Amino acid sequence: MLKQPRYSRSGGGTKCSGTSTYKAQAMSLSRVPASCPPGFQGRYTVQPGDTMFTIAQRFGVSLDALIAANPQISNPNLIFPGDVLCVPGAPLPDCRVPASCPPGFQGRYTVQPGDTMFTIAQRFGVSLQALINANPQITNPNLIFPCDVLCVPGAAPPCRVPATCPPGFQGRYTVQPGDTMFIIAQRFGVSLQALINANPQITNPNLIFPCDVLCVPGPPVGGRVPVSCPTGFTGRYTVRPGDTMFSIAQMFGVSLQALIAANPHITNPDQIFPCDVLCVPCPTTGRVPTTCPTGFQGQYTVQAGDSMFSIAQMFGVSLQALIAANPQITNPGQIFPCDVLCVPCPPFAEPLPPPKLVLPCCVVLQPTFQPMPGSAPGGVALVQSLPTKWFRVCILAVDLPWDTQDESDADAEWHKKFEGVVIIPGKKEITFPLFRCQKDPAVWSGCVEFDSKTTLDTKVAVRQIKKKGHDDILLQAVLKRCGCAPL
Repeated sequence: MLKQPRYSRSGGGTKCSGTSTYKAQAMSLSRVPASCPPGFQGRYTVQPGDTMFTIAQRFGVSLDALIAANPQISNPNLIFPGDVLCVPGAPLPDCRVPASCPPGFQGRYTVQPGDTMFTIAQRFGVSLQALINANPQITNPNLIFPCDVLCVPGAAPPCRVPATCPPGFQGRYTVQPGDTMFIIAQRFGVSLQALINANPQITNPNLIFPCDVLCVPGPPVGGRVPVSCPTGFTGRYTVRPGDTMFSIAQMFGVSLQALIAANPHITNPDQIFPCDVLCVPCPTTGRVPTTCPTGFQGQYTVQAGDSMFSIAQMFGVSLQALIAANPQITNPGQIFPCDVLCVPCPPFAEPLPPPKLVLPCCVVLQPTFQPMPGSAPGGVALVQSLPTKWFRVCILAVDLPWDTQDESDADAEWHKKFEGVVIIPGKKEITFPLFRCQKDPAVWSGCVEFDSKTTLDTKVAVRQIKKKGHDDILLQAVLKRCGCAPL
């Protein structure tokens, strides 16, 4: 297979990448043959540093044959990047495949463009001589071609697994064929350096193997959320994998500095994580009231497409009341995104009765972390009132992240992996063990009874118990979302 050049556009012309040291005159005189006679291997585009001699060696032909095949090159001692040569000789040989590989070999490897026996030996951590000896079908080790298949000697390297991952990490990831540290870092939205630092068991980050296990660093569970956003801001944005402060600023048409200034809870703007929440400032300064009268619902920042009429309908107030509450808007028929309005309360609003928790009810437990690809952690909690005036909470959870190496633990230790938690405001939290009642897929369950009255603000959660470090809440929900209860 012949190597083709890469091109890039610059100004109005085309140039081969890496040829900035060559004169423009030489670039403009790229010589291309009208055709190559049948039986030639193909065409080759000259790269920086090439000579007719090195090209002849690369393709296993004589220098004289290469010169004779290219009469358009009037001076063989002077060739330039971009020149195209006809390469004489028989077509590339058929792929050479060994009939078998001796027992104990790592496996087979198919040669890729640019490979040499030396680079392949380095990639798999074997000596060059051992690789040559293992492949007698390659008669000339200095001449291998794409699609040749090689036997790679030596046992496959053992899987490298970290003993533990520090608290706050997203989880563990098992390397798949074709993975690189860079690809994995991009997949999980973390920096390459952070991923390398988190995995000291990988001594050479450029050499990872399928079945290696990596710790994937990440932000604290749930991401960083601002307490509030100043009046006049466009809204909030939740960071996604691959986002940067710069790309988010461009997305919303605001300056990078304005976005950074609006988010003091992001201490390092160069390091944001999925689930972080940002305040997005308005791209322009709108009209903001000095104050709003007592008893008003609050303030509303105008969005694209809004009108005074649609905003009045949104909040259930009359158009006239909304106009009267905002004298800073001199023309109610003309409002702009980022204008801030005072929203009055609806007339004759009667106080609503306080919401009440209706039992029994069920609530879905949502994960508080970014699940690993292919997993879907979740759970459900059943809340009941008992005739004894006590309460019962039962939890059923599935697909919780846990170290499969713990399979060797005794059954009696299973309940020490996860626990259920009931948190009633103003009361001491109630914890109870979760037992694994099914192995594959893993299902965890447990119940607790207590005499403290549950409220809409009561939180039910699943927490991972760690031998070292801070225990992490993995699933949670509040009872105001409990089925049968008013929202």
